[in-house]
Amino acid sequence: MDFFEAQDEARKKTKWLVLWFVLAVIGVVVAVDLLAIALYDGPNQIYIVITASVLTGGIMLAASGYKTTQLSAGGSVVAEDLGGRLVMPGSADFEEKRLLNIVSEMALASGMPVPQVYLLDHEEGINAFAAGTEPSNAVIGVTRGCLQRLSREELSGVIAHEFSHIINGDMRIAQRGTGATGVTSNGYYATDRMSFYEANSGTYTVRQDSNSGLAEFPHYHHIIATTADTSLGSTELVSGLFYKIEGSDLQHLGYGTSGAKHTTLSFWVRTNVPGDYTVSIYKTFGSARVVAPIYTVEHAGVWQYVTLV
Repeated sequence: MDFFEAQDEARKKTKWLVLWFVLAVIGVVVAVDLLAIALYDGPNQIYIVITASVLTGGIMLAASGYKTTQLSAGGSVVAEDLGGRLVMPGSADFEEKRLLNIVSEMALASGMPVPQVYLLDHEEGINAFAAGTEPSNAVIGVTRGCLQRLSREELSGVIAHEFSHIINGDMRIAQRGTGATGVTSNGYYATDRMSFYEANSGTYTVRQDSNSGLAEFPHYHHIIATTADTSLGSTELVSGLFYKIEGSDLQHLGYGTSGAKHTTLSFWVRTNVPGDYTVSIYKTFGSARVVAPIYTVEHAGVWQYVTLV
């Protein structure tokens, strides 16, 4: 795969996403106009329609303008709204100093300004984010769990990932849809970089939900089989979820070198069908290689934390 060609293709898709958003706004205005026409059939109907269009469009523009103005100050607004605390350069805390050192190193390596760093003190889970409209006002936020539970190398990998968002402009637009129903083909639905693979095994609803009940991860990728294939053969492929990892995010693992490190994959899973499942880690560059460990879901309808070493 040509990395830069894939980058250009992704940017084109982002432009299409913006276009569809504009068309969706126009669709809302038209829908309100049609409702006004259906409810009022008097002599001044044209004025009612014009008024409805102006009010609907004006409300959406005002809301968009307010949010744009609010966020124009940069990523610090988002970080503070999430409860983040600015980590000061003179901090005496060892973990905070290590974090600032890593961010400075990444900025130097990427030729970028050093972003401000915010810490979510009360978040024990491992998570991080980048926010801002431009690299000049970008910030990086990390949870307390990142500092306490990750080694320096692991934390460097997390920060490098957030720098990739800043460099590629991912902060400026949330590349998530609301979901899709009647899914019978492959594609990206509901969640960034999570590709759904469908092998003629039924019809699905794929969406992002926010009621997981997990404090660290309230949002989750939800796949529902609305029509199942009841005649699958023993050698037929079924559906799956694919996540493509950027090669730069894995450099610290030293794959193919004498200093290669052990890798641990952890995730939450919930299903209404307990049993054995598999995760395939597939390397496509050079000589292809697949590692496919099996894990067992013990109970139906209950979140289970899986760790594969």
